[in-house]
Amino acid sequence: MNRIDFMKRVELLLSDLPESERREAIQYYNDYLNDAGVENEEEVLEALGTPEELAQSIREGLREGDPERGGFSEEGYSREPKERENEVISQRGAARKEGGRDYGRRYRTGGKKRGMSGGTVALIVILCILASPVILPVALALGIVAVVLAAVFIPLILVFLLLGVIFIAVGAVAFFESLADLFLFPAGALMGIGASLITVGCGILLTMLLVFLLGKLFPNACRKAADFCGGLFRKKGGRG
Repeated sequence: MNRIDFMKRVELLLSDLPESERREAIQYYNDYLNDAGVENEEEVLEALGTPEELAQSIREGLREGDPERGGFSEEGYSREPKERENEVISQRGAARKEGGRDYGRRYRTGGKKRGMSGGTVALIVILCILASPVILPVALALGIVAVVLAAVFIPLILVFLLLGVIFIAVGAVAFFESLADLFLFPAGALMGIGASLITVGCGILLTMLLVFLLGKLFPNACRKAADFCGGLFRKKGGRG
């Protein structure tokens, strides 16, 4: 019997078990066979016995693990028929058996570990309370710096953006008006075209300045603010 037929037969024999337990058992032994490797697959299947023997071993493991069938015993999934207990499958198979025992213990005690999550939360709360003399001043400093940066940079950004748009729009309108008067009033039209191009250039310059402000000055200001807050934190820690 090959591996696929073997595992299908085991799954069929365990069809009366809860689906979660049945899936976990099948997955466990599939991993077992994967770890043993294709070259050792036949030996592993022989050592596991018949599908009926393996299914019986799983059932006994479930019964021994918990009266309410909440887990596996230490022999659980990794237990083999007694007549093959002393047979060495392979180095990987032996390691897998030991891992199976550990897995059975973890399965039984998983509920207890999950029950400690409340204690972990309480510990985090206590640590936050103890660290509040440091955290609160730093948070306050960060808030003040954020307000200052917003008060300084937001108006500047809006001013440069508004001026850039106005200059470009006015220059463009003046350029086309001067161009329309070029044949009627050549001298005045040429002056108007020159002035409009200067105006558009000023708008473009303001836009480039805004890009520089956002790309260079603002990140530098943020770094300075972070250094300032870090200095406060270090001073506070030194005094503690």
